[in-house]
Amino acid sequence: SLLSKSGNLWFGSSQGVDLIPDNYPYKAGTPALFIKDFIVHGDVERKRNRIVPSDQVKLLYYENSFTIKLSAAEYTDPTRNKISAYLYYNRGVDSTVIIGTDSITYTNLAPGYYRFSFRATNSEGVWSGDVKSFEIIIKPPYYQTKWFRILALLFFTTIAFFGTRHLYRHKLQKKQL
Repeated sequence: SLLSKSGNLWFGSSQGVDLIPDNYPYKAGTPALFIKDFIVHGDVERKRNRIVPSDQVKLLYYENSFTIKLSAAEYTDPTRNKISAYLYYNRGVDSTVIIGTDSITYTNLAPGYYRFSFRATNSEGVWSGDVKSFEIIIKPPYYQTKWFRILALLFFTTIAFFGTRHLYRHKLQKKQL
């Protein structure tokens, strides 16, 4: 290949010589979107298993802080690419625009269902039509589950019933003496 003084690019090929003029109308494509890493509490050992291969990631209640590393593959001028990330949950939306970095960190999220989505722009500011998203489920601790509360209520109701019954029988025996 050769760059001439006038700014034209010359390429040799099996078909002969190809010329790309200086004023060639180049249009950058929309970036391809990738999730590079999903890191829980900075745990480097487990991050290889946490890259999102499916539409859902399940975490335990103590894994409620994580970093998602994203990539928008469009290399015309990567410094001008922007990634827009959204974390949807039942109380609203956390919207973040990432410029100049490739990661976003969430800390101390409450147990529940979340949907993480992101899209990106190329160097010309054209948004990708593709939106990548996946679900993040943070399971609550056992003492915040419905089953634990039902069993606890049943346990205390049983204790109260048998305690009251015992006191009633004790009073009845005292009365008979």
